[in-house]
Amino acid sequence: TKSNLPIHQAALMCRKRGRIVLVGVTGLELSREDFFKKELTFQVSASYGPGRYDPNYEEKGQDYPFGYVRWTEQRNFEAVLDMMSDNRLDMKPLVSHRFGIDESHDPYNLIDTLPLTPGGTVNVDAWRRRLLSYLTDARTIRERYKNEAGGPPPYWLIVLDDVHHMEENAKDLLGALLQISLKAPLRLLFISRTTLRIYDRRDVHTRGLVREMPLSGLTLEDTKDWLSQLENGSSIGVDEVHAATGGHPLALEMLELYGQTTHEDWLRFLDEEILTGLPPTEHELLSTLAVSEKPVPWEKLASAVGWSGVPPENLIKHGLLLELDEGMWLHEALLERLLRDVGAPKTERRKRLD
Repeated sequence: TKSNLPIHQAALMCRKRGRIVLVGVTGLELSREDFFKKELTFQVSASYGPGRYDPNYEEKGQDYPFGYVRWTEQRNFEAVLDMMSDNRLDMKPLVSHRFGIDESHDPYNLIDTLPLTPGGTVNVDAWRRRLLSYLTDARTIRERYKNEAGGPPPYWLIVLDDVHHMEENAKDLLGALLQISLKAPLRLLFISRTTLRIYDRRDVHTRGLVREMPLSGLTLEDTKDWLSQLENGSSIGVDEVHAATGGHPLALEMLELYGQTTHEDWLRFLDEEILTGLPPTEHELLSTLAVSEKPVPWEKLASAVGWSGVPPENLIKHGLLLELDEGMWLHEALLERLLRDVGAPKTERRKRLD
């Protein structure tokens, strides 16, 4: 994950002068306050052990002397495999599900079309043809589910989140999924912050093949219901929380974790996922609107920021800029973050709006 939350949570759980070791990949914007108060130590661990990423060891077979390096990459693997073979290391509690990849489960050899390493190239054409053949082979599907109560499902559903991050590099793969869904019992749910370009606009407006649905935050009533289930939820102002977060579930989860209406990780999320990617002119437009205490007519706002033309479609489409009867207004979740930009810029923006 790119989130810094795992490190922050580890610091909260850690004892004073404890040590945090990162195995894997996560966000690494460390909070000084988290580590300073407890005098914590942070370390990143390379996978497998000594010898990893050393071409002399991994490719040329030059081992490290046993007396100097007891646990090398290979000796770590050997020790774990030995413990597994004689049941000193019980792996059963770690196995929650089993999925077969023998011929009965993969009769069209789909697995052969996938790369052997993460980030490798997918043979999209072969993958598309084989998956389509599998999904439309009624006999094979019935055989696959012959021991399942109720038989095969009426259709398969694939849900992909944050598709805007992968669209550019995975457009062929996503396009192939769309093609398959037209001919097989497959449904797709793509969640994206931008309008996707992997399908034709006519598929939305005239052919009825794609349906676009705008997502919004929780309503005031939903937010109230969420807070009512928290231990100290009755003491938290529903209106205040909804105004500060716009009902975004992530902000409410952080409120549940930390007890703060706008935790620093929520503000960091707004930066990394929304504000950082905006063009400077759109960012300045939102920042200028944030210093106003009420909606501003579009002509006045456009004049204040030197904008020519209609309101930016990108901001309106994503619900960041709202067109009200009284004028233009912001998504409430952005207000507190944008108002943190104090000093001369804030004064200048107010002056331009007056």
